Amino acid sequence: MYKHTKWFNPFQILFLFFSNILIKMKGIIKIFLVILSLSTAYSKEWVIKLHLNEIKLLSNSGLKHPSWFVSKYKVKNMVNLSFFTNKTFVPPYKDSVRFNPNNPLLWPFVSIDYSNHLGVPNINPHLHFNRHTNVPAIWSKYIFAGTPLIVKDSMPQKIPNNKFTLAKRPRTVFGSHHPDSVFIYINSSIRIVDMPKRLLELGCKDAMNCDGGGSTFLYKNSEYLYIQSAVKNMRKYPNILTW
Repeated sequence: MYKHTKWFNPFQILFLFFSNILIKMKGIIKIFLVILSLSTAYSKEWVIKLHLNEIKLLSNSGLKHPSWFVSKYKVKNMVNLSFFTNKTFVPPYKDSVRFNPNNPLLWPFVSIDYSNHLGVPNINPHLHFNRHTNVPAIWSKYIFAGTPLIVKDSMPQKIPNNKFTLAKRPRTVFGSHHPDSVFIYINSSIRIVDMPKRLLELGCKDAMNCDGGGSTFLYKNSEYLYIQSAVKNMRKYPNILTW
């Protein structure tokens, strides 16, 4: 009786060997991607709601470590605020000691006014979320710029898809949830394009993106609730929002 024996040539053996390795590698890669997606899918967020009278903007002539604001002004609560260069904030900007009405980047800005458009004093301050086409008012007590405008009059704003808006990064948002209120939103990892939906879910009616990424921090009740490095290694800032 003739018995046929099947022989594999060396190339077939090598092909089968490497095919098995590739199959196993694909499985490992899939597992790795799942783990990576799970690790980035969840982020921490903080929502702070205040009355407009409670907040202050504080600045300095250059860039200072957050501890400088704690030491000089005895602040117990603060977050980062303006985008900034290696020298100072991006205008327009105004607080009790500094005023720069220029808007070279044509950014939206927030203004907090203590008088109406005729200059007649009001008892209570008023909060405005302005488009870049508006002109900063000289009677505003506080002015600061950011980008982009995320929510306006409870309507999500059109946000372009680009590297800046599609990246998952820490974010600081200044908003309002009812007239003359303050809504501060901190998220450890979120895309700007996803923020309108989330902010509206939280009841925010107006919102502007402030400086984020490595600049985002939250200092509350005299302790850091969110920082991205050791305190001594934190960035230096031209201004902060405190309450």
